[in-house]
Amino acid sequence: MVLEFFSALLAYLKGLGLIRSHHLTRYFIVPAIWSSLILTTLFAATLYFFAAPLGALVAGWLTWIPWDAADRFLAGHTIWIGGLLIGLLGIIVLKNLLMAIMSPFMSPLSQEVEQLLTGSDPETSFSGNRLVYEFVRGLRLAVGNLFRELAWTMLWLALGLIPVLGWIAPVLIFLTQSYFAGFGNLDYTMERHLSRRQSRQFIKEHRGMALGNGIPFMLLLFVPVIGFMLAPPLATVAGTISSIRKIPAKY
Repeated sequence: MVLEFFSALLAYLKGLGLIRSHHLTRYFIVPAIWSSLILTTLFAATLYFFAAPLGALVAGWLTWIPWDAADRFLAGHTIWIGGLLIGLLGIIVLKNLLMAIMSPFMSPLSQEVEQLLTGSDPETSFSGNRLVYEFVRGLRLAVGNLFRELAWTMLWLALGLIPVLGWIAPVLIFLTQSYFAGFGNLDYTMERHLSRRQSRQFIKEHRGMALGNGIPFMLLLFVPVIGFMLAPPLATVAGTISSIRKIPAKY
């Protein structure tokens, strides 16, 4: 697991070289514009309409706290509380949505990288049916991962309420998000070889690879605008490099 983790991290450096040497930057432009417009609009609308109501709801739940100072703080910062929660949930939800809507763009990129690395042809071609399949598979995988990720995140948030142990909750949340992000990025390669069930089994056996791919991806997403443009294609190339020779024939 540790070896695969660092190998997946190094795949980003190899991916940069591959992108430059084979002029793969053409896969960046349309997906970047597409994802930026959709996700920025959705996130801004969610903040505008739901930050204050969500903050007030959370403040109401926390009235059991006995300190007057805490009550005054919660009452005066409901919008900020709601905004932070939406930011956390937004990263989870929009990240999975990003992976679903990027499937028709990232799958051809992964296929080209596979051909460059192995010299083989995965025997998939561009077609309307292929686009629909890739989008539907990506959406189903993203929805399944979303619920799993939210369940783990809620667990870590509950852990954060425990004194002393609270400091570890943000780390666990970040690692959980990274794991599922890596899963999604690796699936752009696995979808040509494995069913969704087989993909989940493969990831369970290669958790280090998923984490090693997902952590740089998540860090890039924190870079405004540019992160959403660079993260998906770069993580796709890195994921293909680290996974294509690991997919065993037994699947």
